[in-house]
Amino acid sequence: GAVVASGDEFASSESTPFGSCVGTCSGGKIVRVDISTDHYYGETSWTLTNTCTDEVIVEVGRQALYRAADTFYSNEYCVADAAYQFTIADSWGDGICCSEGQGSYFLQYDGAVVASGGEFTSSESTTFGRC
Repeated sequence: GAVVASGDEFASSESTPFGSCVGTCSGGKIVRVDISTDHYYGETSWTLTNTCTDEVIVEVGRQALYRAADTFYSNEYCVADAAYQFTIADSWGDGICCSEGQGSYFLQYDGAVVASGGEFTSSESTTFGRC
């Protein structure tokens, strides 16, 4: 293989990014979902639905992806260029901020933030993109 980095002395750490597949999405758009869980991470779930086809593209159920309280999670999905509805839910009905921690979410589509928040009751939805 090819050497992409080498070194000798450094302070406490050193990093060298390499490769080209991180953050690429051939023929589609990247949807990025950043979630900071509250104290009760097991209550959080969300869905991403293509509203052009009514197909659920991603569904994250309670305790399926989030395994720790007060923790940041970031996931990217390559999706078709279309219209979508993102719905985040909290099964207890108190959202993910601020009564039981400082949870939040950020949703990006093709590099632009299309939704963010954390203060809601049972659920909150946003639509973005176009058919």
